[in-house]
Amino acid sequence: MTTPLTFSFAQRAYATVYRQTMRTLGLPAATIAAHEPVVTQLLGLVQGRIYYNINNWYRGLQLLPSFRQNKADMERMMGLDEPVDFVQSTAKTLPEKLRLLPRLALNMTRLLAAFASLPRRVQAFQEQFEQQYQRFYQLPLSKLSAAELLAEKARLDRTLLDQWTTPIINDFRVMMLNGDVARRLRRAGVADPDEFLSRYFAAATAELASARPAHAMQALAREVRAHYPQLVPLLRELPPGLSRQIQELAPDLHLVIDEYLAQYGDRSIGELKLETETMRTDENLFYRYLNNYLSQESPIASPAATSRLHEAATAELQSLLRRQPWWRRAGGVWRSLRQLQAALARREELRLDRTHLFGMYRALYRALGQRLAAAGQLPTALDVFYLTETEIRQAAENPARPDQSALVTARQQEFAAYRRQAVPGRVTLPGRPASPPETDPSDTRLRGTGCYPGRVSGEVVVITEAGDSLAVAGRIVVAPRTDPGWAALFPTCRGVLIERGSALSHSVILLRELGIPTIINIPGLCQRLRSGQQLAMDGSSGEIEVVVETELAHA
Repeated sequence: MTTPLTFSFAQRAYATVYRQTMRTLGLPAATIAAHEPVVTQLLGLVQGRIYYNINNWYRGLQLLPSFRQNKADMERMMGLDEPVDFVQSTAKTLPEKLRLLPRLALNMTRLLAAFASLPRRVQAFQEQFEQQYQRFYQLPLSKLSAAELLAEKARLDRTLLDQWTTPIINDFRVMMLNGDVARRLRRAGVADPDEFLSRYFAAATAELASARPAHAMQALAREVRAHYPQLVPLLRELPPGLSRQIQELAPDLHLVIDEYLAQYGDRSIGELKLETETMRTDENLFYRYLNNYLSQESPIASPAATSRLHEAATAELQSLLRRQPWWRRAGGVWRSLRQLQAALARREELRLDRTHLFGMYRALYRALGQRLAAAGQLPTALDVFYLTETEIRQAAENPARPDQSALVTARQQEFAAYRRQAVPGRVTLPGRPASPPETDPSDTRLRGTGCYPGRVSGEVVVITEAGDSLAVAGRIVVAPRTDPGWAALFPTCRGVLIERGSALSHSVILLRELGIPTIINIPGLCQRLRSGQQLAMDGSSGEIEVVVETELAHA
């Protein structure tokens, strides 16, 4: 579930970066203008959920050479579980192909040049981002007027969102390399490229950016246990005003926590929804995360185990290549694997910047909500999330604009009804979405795609939103989907089950580095399981066995 504000912001952001990409590829202004109906409709809002408008993504891919190959690569990266037929035929006559050839060749040349310059571009992008990030959090947002806040939003648009080309180019790089590696592995004789990559990338050569919040919180928990053991009972209790008490009892520790929040406070479950409470907006959430680490004496990950998986995958590929003709042993697959790993590492770095960007817009809109509530245009400041970006700007620019309370109340009721409805992962419009497939509660076996090996059993904790229980230590986490904000939860859990996901998603990459058994793409998972149940999972085969209540009572 999301809100109208998040959808309107995401829709604008996607359109903005898509236009930038077209300009980077050297497309004529007339072509970019002709694709305006496509770029402004890359997302759809159905029953309160944001969906990719897949057909418009395909229309965008038609601007590049090798549409069919790029289509397959994009579907693989998005984790689509079945091919989607494009609405229009992509077959072209020979004269049409010849007319398009110069433009497509120019596009590919520019794209390859952008790929080659990525290391330099990423460094420059991150330096610029860090400057704006530091400047933003020195602003006294609570003291700025509505007009000043709108001016700061325009500045964020101009200096950051409108300069988001580098992360998008790297995403293209990941998508195309991922497809290229999969095809090379199949030609070499690897039956399941995703399963192979899960082992090959199990031991990362450098710490991923997405893992840093978890490692930093782990170190903070060790600091508490070693130097502030008297605070552990208080931290476990989570009383009201905990942050103030920590500041009084252990000011040095509070400074370390403030540093953590300044660096990673935006990284939370649902971090790409502007309405989400994060560790930055609700410090109590930080302590809920920290509680999972206080009983953990050592990291759950096993570097030796992940290294063995990587070495076994390497040896397997070497053995397969020895059976291939000499031209397939020339190093192409190894080069592609190295390039993919480098692109994935860059993607994790840039995703942390994206998290910070959403955090800045979140802070601005919460401040604007306070101004509108103070002016009597909204019942409460947090009601701002039930307005669109345009409606907020119009209300802020015109204090005499009618009270938005009736509109907000109607939308809150509408979205509350949506929250009670289960929706499928794919819908066809026009028409109401079909109901998700029914699951049999008596069926004790589930199956998905194994992403990291290991057999574990334990208690389930189902998390569908940030307000759910975050007590994951020693438990098996069950989620409908994940994002990079889950990173701080993973290190203390026994295993992870994700209803919908990709083998190269941020969460799965991190879980491999942490050495946590993981299974993805499990139909009906969150309908079938509930917190407190016991199950056994096999991260290699993707098999899950639910322990029924009668068995527990007998045991």
